[in-house]
Amino acid sequence: ITGGNPFFLTEVLSNEGKDQTVPVSIADAVNARLNKLDTEQQHFIETLSCCPSQIPYETIKKMPLGDVPSLCDEAARKQILVPAGANFKFRHELARLAAYGRMAPASKREAHEMFLESLMSEGVSEDSVDVLVHHAQGAHRPDLILEYGPLAAKKAAQLGAHREAAQYL
Repeated sequence: ITGGNPFFLTEVLSNEGKDQTVPVSIADAVNARLNKLDTEQQHFIETLSCCPSQIPYETIKKMPLGDVPSLCDEAARKQILVPAGANFKFRHELARLAAYGRMAPASKREAHEMFLESLMSEGVSEDSVDVLVHHAQGAHRPDLILEYGPLAAKKAAQLGAHREAAQYL
């Protein structure tokens, strides 16, 4: 979760036993970087922080986020996002969690709905069912959770991830 970042590692270790996922010192450092960005870039980063894995560029392009190529390039230039083949991911998981934590509940729900809409337009595959369930939960869509949760559980169980399988069920 620290991505090898010495500052993140030190802060996580000194935060041991506390309930917070992201120590306040790390959240403050990430927020200071994000606050230097313009409003559109902040919204872009916060929206993408809803995705806990690599984010396919094709999925991002389908979302109503503005000039996606420029926003991706700027986020990569600022080293917030890094290219991962044809996808993007956050440079550090803790930075993603801090960006997600700064969002209001309604904004989180709206961002998850955008991801859901994009994923559903691509067609649901076995490879994307777990991500779909994640976004369905964030968008408060019990209908989709009930439909795709068992499929995600089956996939997790086949991979030997029995705890995750139980969580999907």
